[in-house]
Amino acid sequence: PDNQYYVCDTYNNMFVLRPLSKSSSSRVEVYEKDLIHLFDLAVESPSNDVAFGTSGCVYVSCLNGLVYKFNDQRQLVITIKTPSCHGIALVDDLLYTVDNERNRVSVYKTSGEHVTTFGSEKELSSPSAIAIDDNGFIYVCCSKSGTVVVY
Repeated sequence: PDNQYYVCDTYNNMFVLRPLSKSSSSRVEVYEKDLIHLFDLAVESPSNDVAFGTSGCVYVSCLNGLVYKFNDQRQLVITIKTPSCHGIALVDDLLYTVDNERNRVSVYKTSGEHVTTFGSEKELSSPSAIAIDDNGFIYVCCSKSGTVVVY
């Protein structure tokens, strides 16, 4: 949404939606009283990434391998279990996750069904983030090697 942003609060194991306001110095300021929504994941694993789907759905990944899907009313709809999840991206009805422990990318339907897996230790070295452009190219950031692999 315009003038709002999402924060993965790894220290407090929460995911929050906050309003965006700018002071005269163009510095972003956050006010606790203006908190829009708190997604308390009630897990002992930090949230670490977010992706946005159609119809206002929000996907939140956690380091324990779980991806939570919230509907436009901010209600939990489904939990997707992955082996390990350090970053997510969403294209149409497919959720892409990077697996830092196994050095690969796994693809799931937004319903939670596993579709495919690709990548290997030779290609990916501790993948930590993923993005997909309008042409369908998949960019995977590897934290150990400091590289970006393009598929």
